[in-house]
Amino acid sequence: MRFVVAGVCASLALFLLAGTDQAGEKDKVKYSISEVMLKAHKGGLLNKVAAGKGDKADAEKLLDFYIALAKNKPPEGDAESWKRFTMGMVAAAKVALEGGPEAGKRLKSAVNCSACHKLHKG
Repeated sequence: MRFVVAGVCASLALFLLAGTDQAGEKDKVKYSISEVMLKAHKGGLLNKVAAGKGDKADAEKLLDFYIALAKNKPPEGDAESWKRFTMGMVAAAKVALEGGPEAGKRLKSAVNCSACHKLHKG
């Protein structure tokens, strides 16, 4: 009888541990802040899309980067401020994906590097 109870407890523990591992994967952010900065900003993707020289895939990739950026926690500063900055970038990237005469201008305006870095860069 002890072996049955021990087996049931072990199975239950294994099931619970496997469930928490999967939950951790859902919360994992696709790109870190540094990856977004390197690939989207220093890599030139932002400038390419804002100048209208990128294609739809470039705009989609930029939007993907900014969505991931918004899911990250800021290294410093207020989380609400971080949310305002990053969600503005997401909204501008969506406009850039749809296109239009003001899309690049709006994107450049939403991505205010110095203001964000002043409040949030660790």
